[in-house]
Amino acid sequence: MKNVKKILSISLVAVMAVSMFTGCGDDTATSGERKLTYWLGNSVSSAVSDYNDAVALQKMQESIGIEVEFIHPSSALWEEQFNIMLASGDLTDIIQYNWGTKYNGGYDGALNDGLIVDLSDKLDKMPNFKKILEENPDYDKTIRTTDGKLLYVASFNNDLVINSSMGPMIRKDWLDKLGLEVPETISDWYTVLKAFKEKDPNGNGQADEIPFASYKSPAFNWFAAAYGTKKGDVYVKNGKVVYGTTQPEFKEFITEMAKWYKEGLIDNEFAALEKSVMDANMTNDFSGATIAYVGGSMGAYLSAKKDDPNYNLVAAPWPAKTAGAPNYIGTQLNRKGGGDVGSVITTKCKDIDLALEFIDYSFGEEATDFQNWGVEGETYTVENGEKKFTDFIMKNPEGKSPTQAINPIAFTAYGTPPRVVDGAAYSQIQYSMPQQAEASVLWSKGDDSLMTDLWPMTAEEKERVSAIKTEMTAYEDEMYTKMVMGIEPVEKFEQFVAEMEKFGVKELESLYQTAYDRFMK
Repeated sequence: MKNVKKILSISLVAVMAVSMFTGCGDDTATSGERKLTYWLGNSVSSAVSDYNDAVALQKMQESIGIEVEFIHPSSALWEEQFNIMLASGDLTDIIQYNWGTKYNGGYDGALNDGLIVDLSDKLDKMPNFKKILEENPDYDKTIRTTDGKLLYVASFNNDLVINSSMGPMIRKDWLDKLGLEVPETISDWYTVLKAFKEKDPNGNGQADEIPFASYKSPAFNWFAAAYGTKKGDVYVKNGKVVYGTTQPEFKEFITEMAKWYKEGLIDNEFAALEKSVMDANMTNDFSGATIAYVGGSMGAYLSAKKDDPNYNLVAAPWPAKTAGAPNYIGTQLNRKGGGDVGSVITTKCKDIDLALEFIDYSFGEEATDFQNWGVEGETYTVENGEKKFTDFIMKNPEGKSPTQAINPIAFTAYGTPPRVVDGAAYSQIQYSMPQQAEASVLWSKGDDSLMTDLWPMTAEEKERVSAIKTEMTAYEDEMYTKMVMGIEPVEKFEQFVAEMEKFGVKELESLYQTAYDRFMK
């Protein structure tokens, strides 16, 4: 079962493999051996093919003396395999999953269905995690149910710099060549992208530039923030919770994006493109700007072009709609953790104390070092009490970027089972280049009115939210894309809003309003 990922890649074999998903109740557990099974859904990264091979997790198991078998299907199969596991009743000891939105009724629903263990009275057996909750009451509130129960654990960010990881980026060398400044308003962006389209910044004598790179998860969605709204999310507007896509401001945003698309400023094939194509456009001198992550995108692009002295990619600020207007931050900078994805102990686990021991150890100082820094003396050193990555990571002899070098070893730059995410390690890896460090500061500046906390909901509320979104989102995305592409006129926006109301968007706002009001009390 070592290489479960490969086994699960064939659905017929996967069905047969369900019987192998054994919990603490198997023969090895009752013989006194310290063994656990840990199922991971929607957390597998291309950075590591098998979590059982991750050096950090191996070191943790050696130190604590608990053997953990990590089981994870491919990203294409994880929901299917989760349902198969549930149907069999053969649950692993610990499961990480998007319980909050993917399971009917969320965590409360899983508890009511007898699948997971209530951890509320077990905090004394998790001193590391208990300390984090006591020192961070907002984080504590976000991971509890509406009646105060603790049903799961989720990663905790010890530094909010981690959240300033995404924003607009643009080719500074192209700007310099055309005598332009980094754009600060939507009008500035239009001027710059128009120049990228018409003035041959890649210098090949052909009109082949695609000014703004995007793909089928549209990067330009985030420009909605300039208009004081969001795509597909709620925020608080004048004390009331509203759904961003149906606000009047969103019509203004779509109108501008439709204009950009019509004039060829946005990749006209974005609706069908994979991210790899967008990445190629950014490194092959076809595209000059996008909105993306500081590590996996900006860092990757700069690393790929490190031998090109002319290539320079820098951050642009979150744009204002017009000069003097607020520039709203488009990402969530205020969240220290929580959310819909978390790890639970299942009711099939017969050695709950062992599972609690491993989970709590994951939040301790030693495990935090393993998971964020790797192996002392190999991937990092300690000088005057401060940790620093070694040249093996920062100046990798094989030419790998810091992110690529650390990925098989530690979880500095991508998801993993819940743990403390160390901002110091994250910053050294993700902001290893001056452009990245500057980006993290720039993207954290602006009006934070669009930020929201994670408001716990009841099982019934979550179930209803999930049902509404399931019905509504496909229509929302389809019409949004069509209006941007000019297939449907933007003048149909009011009809679009009316249809969204039929799908239940007003009820959705009301459900979030109830959760928000309860959270604020």
